[in-house]
Amino acid sequence: MENGSNVNYWTPENPSNDFPRPDASVVQTSRLYFSTLGIVDGSFLKIKNINLGYTFPKSLVNKWHINQLRLYATAQNLLTFSKIKDYDPERGGGESFPMTRQLVLGLNLDF
Repeated sequence: MENGSNVNYWTPENPSNDFPRPDASVVQTSRLYFSTLGIVDGSFLKIKNINLGYTFPKSLVNKWHINQLRLYATAQNLLTFSKIKDYDPERGGGESFPMTRQLVLGLNLDF
């Protein structure tokens, strides 16, 4: 390309492409499938819920005069891997307000 752009337009030599060939004489709204040009690959992988916990052995916690000691962590909406930057596909179309991410750490003690 002359100006350094690397847009994959249709040409007779390049029939496999991302965009139709530009033509200023054609009204864009009348072009078949014009509205699909903004469609992108929406596949994603998401780590939605993680729950981790550890209960300390009784032999250890009894030394501290504790019956039971448990540490835990919970995470929701932790990570989303997608080709669309800063977008959560489960959000439902809007890019303005991402899904909230929640991290909870806890400690259960039984005396």
